[in-house]
This record gives sequence, C-alpha cells and structure tokens, in this order.
Amino acid sequence: MAKIVKFFSDQDNTKQQLIEHIEDLLEWAKNDEFDNVMIATKLKSGEVMTGYCNLDMGDKQYLNSHIQVDINFETVRANVDELIEWVEG
Repeated sequence: MAKIVKFFSDQDNTKQQLIEHIEDLLEWAKNDEFDNVMIATKLKSGEVMTGYCNLDMGDKQYLNSHIQVDINFETVRANVDELIEWVEG
C-alpha cells in the first residue's frame, strides 16, 4: 500500500480547518497535483453524498481500502491497553 498522508490530524477538526483543507484540495486540483479523488460526507439532512473523479471500480476499492486501514488503525490505538493486556495474558 502507498504511504498515507492524512488530510486531517486528530486535533485538526474545526470547521475553519476543514474549509482550509478543502481550499488546499481545490488548489491541488487546479495545479494538477493529483490523479483522482473520492469524497463522502453526511449531510445535515441525514443523506450521504459521495463523489468520485477519474476512478473506475478498482480505483474506488483501492482508495476505500486505505480508508478502512486508517479506521482499523484508529480502533487499535483506542484499544491498545486492552490488546496488550490480552496478549500478555
């Protein structure tokens, strides 16, 4: 798998920081600095919006797998003490 560069850090989660990150993404798009993009957001209405640019089914799965690995890593971090205790038995 490729190296993961986080769009957000754990502490980087204010609305203003989100806007700045989206503006960065737009600049990268204008400067042709990425090949494709996948986005998903939950709207206040409860609907989920997804969008893709220049991704076939395999590319979508590839990017999605990186998101899943990131979620798995967060799960391990959140439970690391319990996991260590379980391993040490």
